[in-house]
Amino acid sequence: MARTRSLNFIAFVLNVLTIVLVAMSVVSFFISGGTGNMEVYGVTCFRYFTIDSNILVALVSIPIMIFEIINVIYDKNKIPRIFIILKFIGTVAVMVTLLTVLLFLWNFYPFLLLFSGVSFYLHLICPLFALISFLIETQEEIKPKEFLFGGLSVLIYGIVYLTMVKFRGEWPDFYGFDTNGLEFVSLIVMIILTLALSFGLAKLHKLFKYKIVKY
Repeated sequence: MARTRSLNFIAFVLNVLTIVLVAMSVVSFFISGGTGNMEVYGVTCFRYFTIDSNILVALVSIPIMIFEIINVIYDKNKIPRIFIILKFIGTVAVMVTLLTVLLFLWNFYPFLLLFSGVSFYLHLICPLFALISFLIETQEEIKPKEFLFGGLSVLIYGIVYLTMVKFRGEWPDFYGFDTNGLEFVSLIVMIILTLALSFGLAKLHKLFKYKIVKY
């Protein structure tokens, strides 16, 4: 049980750090503005999937953090399933952010610029903290069909993004998904890739439980 308590404490620390870093990063957009590919000020920052995905994982980390305190005190390993699923959705979302930066955005921005300022936390540190904490937070698995929930964040954001860029014209196409009229293809591809990531993360979670946590 000592190992379970240690893992709960590590997850608790990572969740606290995630909440603090995301809050600090969001506040900075209202004080000094963003950098890199997010050179915006104030509420405009909420247009970005990077910001929204990190806020999502930070918000769901709050109730999980409370249960982790209880788990450490009473040497338990129980978190309500609704929060496990929400953390899974949030973790997939921030991993989409990280992989989009590593595999796509570096073609358009200097690589180091994508990890400068608060982007260092939002693009790299918080996604990694979310991934590690998700893997060690609970013994419960993500069930086979539940991996589909991982695609919700990209689906919802994609619909909003296309609406604001294509149909209402209120946002610039800052992600470049509307190039050559292929916006719907871009959305479908992103959803498919996100589901693949979601499936892989669910399998990794299961592997971690049986190969590392239980032995």
